[in-house]
Amino acid sequence: MVNSTRELGHIYENGGQSYENGGQSCENRGRSCENGGVLHEVTVFWYEDEGDIYENQGQMVISYRRFRIVAISGTVC
Repeated sequence: MVNSTRELGHIYENGGQSYENGGQSCENRGRSCENGGVLHEVTVFWYEDEGDIYENQGQMVISYRRFRIVAISGTVC
């Protein structure tokens, strides 16, 4: 797990809807929620990097411009 440098905000995933990352909207390319789209809150951290959106061993790792979301905690779906 990459060491995070600062807490950025929260992700709200809602079955294909948008989620917010520290006030910035991103397209939700994650999994849909099994319970009909109830919001789940997870804590995210960021460090400067660039990359792609992918899933790593069940954990969502998202690179968005210079902000990569890592260390997702809490329950998502």
